[in-house]
Order: sequence, then structure tokens, then C-alpha cells
Amino acid sequence: MNRSTRFAAASVATLAAAISAHHAQAATFVKFTFVGDVVGREGDNPDHIWNHVQIGDPVSFSYIIDIDQPDQAGGQTLGVYDIEWAELSFGGIPVVAEEFGRFRVDLTGSNGNDTVDIPLPDVGAWQPQDGAVFYLIGFDNLPDDSIPIDFELDSFFAHGIQYGDFTSFGLFSSFTSYSYQIIPSPAAAWLLGTILFSRGRRRTAARPSIQGLHQ
Repeated sequence: MNRSTRFAAASVATLAAAISAHHAQAATFVKFTFVGDVVGREGDNPDHIWNHVQIGDPVSFSYIIDIDQPDQAGGQTLGVYDIEWAELSFGGIPVVAEEFGRFRVDLTGSNGNDTVDIPLPDVGAWQPQDGAVFYLIGFDNLPDDSIPIDFELDSFFAHGIQYGDFTSFGLFSSFTSYSYQIIPSPAAAWLLGTILFSRGRRRTAARPSIQGLHQ
């Protein structure tokens, strides 16, 4: 192991220990994974990594979130939470999101429905300005504005993730199932330390409007 490798490993270990200590009192990191199919495609971009993707191809979206974190919004109808990591895959090609907004649970969301969404202002799959949005939309199917964990996907009448390079190409999907797993504390500390070390200081993305993306 060379000097730079030892330094990187030591830095990750130090950061992981700091994260572990910071979250020791109350943190449960959970990885959620939604899978489904591409249901729509717009435009064409021969140089794009997902340009080969067609309707019917697989899609998946995963994110890691601390389900014990407090609601940043307060109140009774809107919950706002941080996520630690997100990955989007179309046609079997995964891309870790460069930026992501906050996880939002809005009981008075689109047209008065329950709305769960995560905007990804910079997926990094094609251009700096590309982006996507994960969403679940239902009607009176969430008991409160806390982070939903175990629920019936079919209780949401609309769900999926949509991606666009905001130039010439877009993909639309619908989910068929989801799963989640709790990440044990030591593994969570190491994983999050590695993520933060590789990304540097994460910039908190502003939440763009999701109107028009899933309508």
C-alpha cells in the first residue's frame, strides 16, 4: 500500500469514526430501492449513456436516508429530510447522483394529494444541467408527514422517476416494487465516510418544481 493509498484509507476511517460518533445517539440508516420499467421516452441523443434505453427496459432508483432524523420543516403536513446518497439506473447502467435535493413528504401536495419526492438537480449522466425527480403520489394513504418506510406501493396512483437532459432527451418510468434494508451501524459509518470522502463537501441542492415532470 503506497503513501497516498494509506492516507486515503486513514482519512476515510477517521471520517467514518466521526460520522459514527455524531450519529451514535439516534440514527438508523436505511437503503431503499425502487425497481420498475421504462414507460416513455422522448427525443434522441446518440452520445448519451442511456440513449440505448427503450420502453420496457428496467429502471431502478436507490437512496440512503436516516429514518431517525428530525423533520426540518415542522408542522403537521410537510416533512423535509436529508438523504445521504442516491443512485439512478436505466437499462442496467447506474449513475450516482452528483446532487440531490431534500426528501419531502407533503400531505397537501400536487392537487391536494399526498406527495413524496426527491429532486435530483444534477444526476451527472450527461450534462451539468441534467436532472430527475423521484415521486410517489397518492390520496390519503400516508398517516403523517414522517418518512414512509413500509407501505403498499399500489396505494399510490402515480409513482416512478423521470429523467431529462433538458436539451433533447428524456426517460419516464413506473415502479413495480420496492424494498429496503437497514444498514448496520459500523457499515453505515464506513459507507457514509467513503461517500463523503469521495464527493467532498456536498452542496445542498435547491428543490426545483416538479410540476410538469410527472403530470
